Amino acid sequence: MNLPSPAEAGPTGRGTNAVDWRPMLWATLSPILLALGAVMGLVPLRPLMPHSGLDDAWAFGINAAVQEGLAFGRDLIFTFGPYAGIYTWSYHPATDGMVLAGTLLLASAFTAGLLYLTPRNRRLAAILLTLFLSQMWLRDSIFFALALLFVAVACRDGRHGVAGLAALSLLALALALIPIVKGTFAAASGLALGLGLGLLLLRREWCAAIFPGLLVILAMPVFWMASGQALGDLPVFFLSLGEIIRGYTPAMGLEGPLWQVASIAAGGFLVLLLNLPALASRRLAGLVLGLGAAMLLFLSFKAGMVRQDAHIIIAGGTLALVAWILFLASPDGRGRLPSLAALAIGLAGWAAMDRATAGTGPRTAALRLANAAESFVDGVAMRLQPGILDAAYERRLAEIRRDHPLPPATGIADIYSVGQSALLAHGISWSPRPILQSYSAYTPRLAALNAAHLLGPNAPETVFLALEPIDNRLAALEDGLSWGLLLTRYEAVARQGATVVLRRRAEIGPALEDPTEGIVRPLLPQARHRFGERVPLPASPPALWARIAATPTNTGRALAFLLRPPSLEITLHFHNGPSVTRRLVPEMAKNGFLIAPMVQDARQFLALAAPETGVYNDQRPIAFTVSVASGREAAWQPEFTLELSRFEVPAQASAAAALLVDPAAGSPAPEGGRCYLDTVNGMVANHRHPGMLSEAVRLNGWGFAVLPEFAEPSALTIALTAPDGTTWEFPAELMARPDVGQHFGRSELARVGFQALLNLSEFRGPYRLSLMLTAQGMRWSCALFGVPVIIDGSIKQTVPSPALQEDAVSP
Repeated sequence: MNLPSPAEAGPTGRGTNAVDWRPMLWATLSPILLALGAVMGLVPLRPLMPHSGLDDAWAFGINAAVQEGLAFGRDLIFTFGPYAGIYTWSYHPATDGMVLAGTLLLASAFTAGLLYLTPRNRRLAAILLTLFLSQMWLRDSIFFALALLFVAVACRDGRHGVAGLAALSLLALALALIPIVKGTFAAASGLALGLGLGLLLLRREWCAAIFPGLLVILAMPVFWMASGQALGDLPVFFLSLGEIIRGYTPAMGLEGPLWQVASIAAGGFLVLLLNLPALASRRLAGLVLGLGAAMLLFLSFKAGMVRQDAHIIIAGGTLALVAWILFLASPDGRGRLPSLAALAIGLAGWAAMDRATAGTGPRTAALRLANAAESFVDGVAMRLQPGILDAAYERRLAEIRRDHPLPPATGIADIYSVGQSALLAHGISWSPRPILQSYSAYTPRLAALNAAHLLGPNAPETVFLALEPIDNRLAALEDGLSWGLLLTRYEAVARQGATVVLRRRAEIGPALEDPTEGIVRPLLPQARHRFGERVPLPASPPALWARIAATPTNTGRALAFLLRPPSLEITLHFHNGPSVTRRLVPEMAKNGFLIAPMVQDARQFLALAAPETGVYNDQRPIAFTVSVASGREAAWQPEFTLELSRFEVPAQASAAAALLVDPAAGSPAPEGGRCYLDTVNGMVANHRHPGMLSEAVRLNGWGFAVLPEFAEPSALTIALTAPDGTTWEFPAELMARPDVGQHFGRSELARVGFQALLNLSEFRGPYRLSLMLTAQGMRWSCALFGVPVIIDGSIKQTVPSPALQEDAVSP
């Protein structure tokens, strides 16, 4: 037998004709690993259960809207569409199937696109890209990457065969779906389709251009109707987004460190510059790919840097994914090494933004990847056991009901402003206003749509109202146009903490053309004032309505296009000197809002219908100032217009009853707490000479248990003890006061503040005022004053008080 010589033997010791199994194994294994990474990053096999936060609430609300068959673009106007669960991963029994199918389509498109685009020697880099998707805790970057991947596949050198057509078709289906996941993705989707299909047409690859294009045209309506929506509402959905997009930048813009903006802008420039040799070598295809990358980087820059909070991770993640796709698409040769350097810059940009938002590093990134793998394994196991997810969903709803109790509702209901999770968890029939969360009604048209809902046939019979302004805004700006209707067409029936329950009146009066008709009446003619000018407010009537119109300059418009316009602030000045500064959103202010009294929570809102109580008289400003940040004046015309009107609503006896709490018989408790009363009716409490209390009293302060150890209270009451020992107790509302814990060096003392509204109309004479604390199953007391207070029902709180600073810690 003739054996091969050592020189003729291959690396395995077999003959030169032996087959090397390793490339074959890699060719089989790499697509599986690609698909696995894409599924881990895109498919919510273990979805997220509902929560009660702001974003969780709208995610829950959109899923419920799909279940109820509400029409997106008409009944509900929001950035997200019926497939929002593909973005949020929020579980709902009614949408889980369509979310699972949609995300599997996206994962398939990602896998097919990377397989077709990537030569075998870069397949490992493609697999690492899919694993990197697990780092995208805001998923916008993934959808931008899908758009660029379509362009990159369309720009691949050579004619597209069956594999290329399959990749283009799957990616086209993905690009047809993502605009009805989040409407603003239509820009990225349309850009990618226009560039990619346009290039294919120029190359006369008719099948590769026409077939994916037809798929998009046909698939989007099919996806839309599969979610339960009427075909005629599809264009309405996209048209409705125009107003949302137009108002987003000036209303939702949030400033952050300049280095973040500079880093992303410089990173994007360097990524494109370093890829220039590789792109230039491909001529027209390189030009199209480079243009697509540049435009998608700009879109992600706007998405991440307009609202410069956690959103910056969108810009950072897209920078990394764009650089990664350009590296995978770069031809071998001189351009490959610069593309690799661009990928390093993209990853560095993502790491910087991720660290700035989440304070993370390599260890956290590894934990995210491990969590994605664990979620995949657990998710597969859960999907194989019917009922597991539904049981977890019901448990979470029970937790929300426990943590956010609501009084019973009559008929259909809505909740203001971001409490949709609580309403839906309680199983209350929901009739949402079109812009379901009040902070998003940020243009006159959007606010008018919400107000019209209260006048229409689907107006809720019950409204739960809790004012929850964001970004340090005046609460009166958020759905402020609806306030008059809520105070005239509805009546207060109950109050639970900071939530007021309003019920629609049986007699609601005539139809209105304007939601302010009969409520807002002319007072002073329109006038012009300069930014920074102190503008006095008339002493009467008690409530004033203002329309403020500020006009940007061309410089301001350019800033708004490139990034965001400088924000405006309004400072309200009160009697004897104190002032409060809040953000003023120009489009909201143009529509009109309540400027006096200052209303920041639902209790103060309720007081508008109970002026006789006088409990919030100290909240009426005597003047205001509108200002622009120093150095940003060039963005705005130097003057704004002001129109002041009367704001008149009838008093409601039920409002006073809901506002002021009646007492219950109390009992003594041993001393074992530490407490302090900060203010009485907005005035700094005089602990040496408390003086006399009126019949309606607002108390603010803090307290916690010290026996047997320092502990947050689970409940608080205000106790009045008569000279004969008889005790009456009023419930107090717990509030967050982290400054108290910081003052005492006790981080566990966070929710130790209180506010109480007391009806003392039935009390006269001297009483001791104490705070009763329940903590760790025990009850303790703490004296708020060292001497008795005198209650005199003849005293009314009518003079504005000198202070609004109700959160100062005193020893």
